[in-house]
Amino acid sequence: MIRLPKPLLFSVCAAILLLFAANLRFEYESDETYSQTSFGVGLFGYKAAYDLLSELGLPVSRSYRRPGHFDGSRTLWLVSPDFLKPAHPHSAEDAQALKDWIRHGGTAVVFGEARAEWKLLEIDEPIVPGSEVSVVRGEFTPHDRRIPIPGLLHFKATIPRARVRLTSGDVPFAIEIALGDGHLLAVADDRFMLNSGLDKGDSSLLLVDFVRALGAPVFDERYHGYVIPGSSIMALVNSRGLLPVCLALMAAMLWIAERRIWPSRKLPGDEATHAPSIVSFVESLGTLYARSRDPRSVFLAYRAGFMRRLRGHVSLQGNVTDSMLIEKLARVKPLSSETRHWLDENSSPATEHQLVSAIRALEACPKIR
Repeated sequence: MIRLPKPLLFSVCAAILLLFAANLRFEYESDETYSQTSFGVGLFGYKAAYDLLSELGLPVSRSYRRPGHFDGSRTLWLVSPDFLKPAHPHSAEDAQALKDWIRHGGTAVVFGEARAEWKLLEIDEPIVPGSEVSVVRGEFTPHDRRIPIPGLLHFKATIPRARVRLTSGDVPFAIEIALGDGHLLAVADDRFMLNSGLDKGDSSLLLVDFVRALGAPVFDERYHGYVIPGSSIMALVNSRGLLPVCLALMAAMLWIAERRIWPSRKLPGDEATHAPSIVSFVESLGTLYARSRDPRSVFLAYRAGFMRRLRGHVSLQGNVTDSMLIEKLARVKPLSSETRHWLDENSSPATEHQLVSAIRALEACPKIR
């Protein structure tokens, strides 16, 4: 099995987590910030309208549910819903679900745009552009609203079964149709409430007129593709975060293998082996001295172990000579003459007293960092 250095494993795990977080963050921003929804801050979003109504203290909110599961006591606003756009794969199904909800007592306000397929909502009248500046008036507005949006759309003529609520240039701009026990209000053009048009003329006042007439809106976001996921697992499977999660799991498995959390192989007799300690080291020196009664041999053995420990501080490979170690010690902290004497490979004690002094001098050496 390939053994990776621990610092490398930790670096890989940290990098994967950072990439995962950045991936989710960028996905969140790209999906919402630049969308054509109440989250969007681009030209075609309408977050400014949502924020304006919120700042006015109105209980404005968003809905991610199907119309059949939505509270019918509040008005549902659909701003250029996807099912009104050409070639949408579920246009008929989504439009029928909305109409069924309206027939059971719901009230929906649908704002259209140039490509809207109004026939899906049983409105056969085409839409046509107006002049450079449109004047909107009617039951919803206490005063005429001047909207300087070039070519503001309106319906070409009045539908026999529809009630005209607002006009633009004396032609229908917002019409209300009764469907069963509910009501559908169709607004020909949504540009006056988008970020690109809300600050023009009386657009913001017209938006407030709609709220005053219909109540605080609930902006539908389901027909823009935003839904509450059925489970966190499916949300993860269907997102771009699946790949970083898999990479993180692989890195975790490598780390677990490196740490040997699973039972590791052991040689016979390993259970009785104890970790080396200073006590065993001193006892081994004492045993060696008791057997040999040769201070020079004992000191040479001790000095070899001492230099090996110093090499471990300086280099993991241990490819450092004794002279290099002594020079490094001298640079770190001035050595006493006694310590320098016993570090010299040509020096060795002749008596037991000199052996004890030599070992104390070497143990007093400064640590190499």
